[in-house]
Amino acid sequence: MTLDLSQFHEVFFEEAAEHLADMERRLVGLDLGDPDPEGVNGVFRAAHSIKGGANMFGFGEIAEVTHEMETLLDAARRGKLRLSRAIVDAALGARDYLLQALSAARAGGKADGARAARVAAGLRALAAQGAPAAAGGPRAAAGAGAKGAAGLEIAWPGGRERGAEEVNRLAEQIAQLAGLPAEALAEFAGRLQAEGRAQLALPEGADAARIQEALAFVLPEDCVRLAPAQPAAADFGFFDENLPEPLRAADAGGEGAGAEAARCGSADAAALNTSSAGAGAQKHVRRSGDRRVGDVDDLSIRVSAQKIDRLINLTGELMIGVSMVRGGAGADLASTSSALGVALAAVERNMRELQEAALSIRMIPIGGVFARFPRLVRDLSARLGKEVELRVEGEATELDRGLVEKLVDPLTHLVRNSLDHGIEPPAARAAAGKDPRGTVWLRARHESGSVVIEVVDDGGGLSRDKILRRARELGMHVDDTAGDAAVWELIFAPGFSTADAVSDVSGRGVGMDVVRRNVRELGGHVEVSSRAGEGTRMTIRLPLTLAIMDGMELAVGGEIYILPLNAIVESLRPAPGELKSIGGAQRALNLRGEVLPVLALGETLGAAGTRSPEEGVLVVVESGGRRTALAADELLGQQQVVVKNLEANFRKVQGVAGATILGSGAVALILDVQALVRLASGAEAAREKAA
Repeated sequence: MTLDLSQFHEVFFEEAAEHLADMERRLVGLDLGDPDPEGVNGVFRAAHSIKGGANMFGFGEIAEVTHEMETLLDAARRGKLRLSRAIVDAALGARDYLLQALSAARAGGKADGARAARVAAGLRALAAQGAPAAAGGPRAAAGAGAKGAAGLEIAWPGGRERGAEEVNRLAEQIAQLAGLPAEALAEFAGRLQAEGRAQLALPEGADAARIQEALAFVLPEDCVRLAPAQPAAADFGFFDENLPEPLRAADAGGEGAGAEAARCGSADAAALNTSSAGAGAQKHVRRSGDRRVGDVDDLSIRVSAQKIDRLINLTGELMIGVSMVRGGAGADLASTSSALGVALAAVERNMRELQEAALSIRMIPIGGVFARFPRLVRDLSARLGKEVELRVEGEATELDRGLVEKLVDPLTHLVRNSLDHGIEPPAARAAAGKDPRGTVWLRARHESGSVVIEVVDDGGGLSRDKILRRARELGMHVDDTAGDAAVWELIFAPGFSTADAVSDVSGRGVGMDVVRRNVRELGGHVEVSSRAGEGTRMTIRLPLTLAIMDGMELAVGGEIYILPLNAIVESLRPAPGELKSIGGAQRALNLRGEVLPVLALGETLGAAGTRSPEEGVLVVVESGGRRTALAADELLGQQQVVVKNLEANFRKVQGVAGATILGSGAVALILDVQALVRLASGAEAAREKAA
């Protein structure tokens, strides 16, 4: 039977992605003046691990590049080469190629062989600067010495089932790597199964080091060791007298195979052991530094995002069903002592716990997004001729996976703006009495049921005069007496830019417009604060999740609408004189001296039979720093609702963000506060312009 290694590709791709992320983090964090040896060693180990898997699965280009990375990094960590920016840049370039090659392989395509050759040649040239060209680097010399008649020592890892099927799978894999017929390893497999350890002599020409690297992907590294060749060894066989001291000691001590296996690490069954439940139950083993985390201490399961979304959707449907049951039971639930009432209360309590547990699965740390920016800051600051330090806080802050995926673009625009427009050149900072090295902070935290993300810099701050001058040049309506908050809002206008020249970094006026649009699509808003000479703070506020929200039920005509609770400032019934008619039908609310536009939801949504704003209730909402009073008939109460995508099931409706199903079974539309505030502000601006 031939082992199909393709079933393990996904595990390799996931682990390789983790190694590449760790590699970039370590490389960007290296201090070239006083490099941390552990940082260099960590990058070397990441390249080594990727190389082992690439060799085993036949990804030749990836293996070639990682081999040259090993050679270069090994020379640096052994002191044969002095770590320099050129070496770090080359390693980062190789990392970028590996990411592209792995993405191509994951999609079923092929890596760019020509680019692989160029990257490998560049790494090889740097390595040759510290050693004679013929030496080929330390890894090449080690590999050459490993060829010829040599052997492997295999110890079965503790905690893993040592059945015949599992052992035979490993034996078949070794046979493929060594170019041996599967039958030749029958005796080896039998001894490994019986005793938990065995040695195998390899045929002439087999590369034992390469086989060891490949097996390191499926076994702990200290479970696979090279054994010296025997002068009288046959093509393959056993030579137990050459067991290394730790293994002999374990056997001599009477502990047997169990103690010996325990010495070589915990189980790593990702590539050898699949459960009887099928491929969907495949185990996932993550790495923590150099320690392999086994399935005994830290078991995690790889689950597709679609399955998690499906689970959350079903819990939402169950909640709707429970609400419908309670609504249909009516008077039977009036008494809390009724059997039906008690049972339904217990079901609702368990449903809430189930919902919270399902939502927690979707919550992931924002650190994965923040990890992208040290490299961006390093490269961009060098291109701009600036010295910038990035500080990150709150990486463990969790938010919905759907939000995390869409945060990358807005944050990238904000960080690039901070480097390009915010942080001054070193000479200008020194002249202003500031540290020539600027600082950018990325912060995240939970606040009042929302996620707050900040991009802060200690640069020169926004120029009020420059923004106003540019706004006039673009024909925008500006007021010289407007407050700073209103002036800062101008930078979000489409096509607005204060850059003196267009470059590949900025100047086209699309960045901040994209930021606001993307954040609004996520149900959040952006705030700006700045002080001249001290810096700028960009704040993004987002809901914790897009799947479920707390809302307020509004009656408008004969329909019920849901208003997001986090957008509501207050609600009131207007007193005589608080509502004024301006320009005909347009109304405004005088709220404690602040004039707010009033938007009649009945007119906007086309609902018949609605009350006038004077007779109904006004709900003051806020979005993007602007407040608007929404006129409805009644407030019906607060309710947690499951958000349904309206566009996927119907079409886009102005002023509506989605839909939900109420306990009565009726469909209620969820209002888009940002759109309604823009609509009210637009009507007010049009009225002012006409006046």
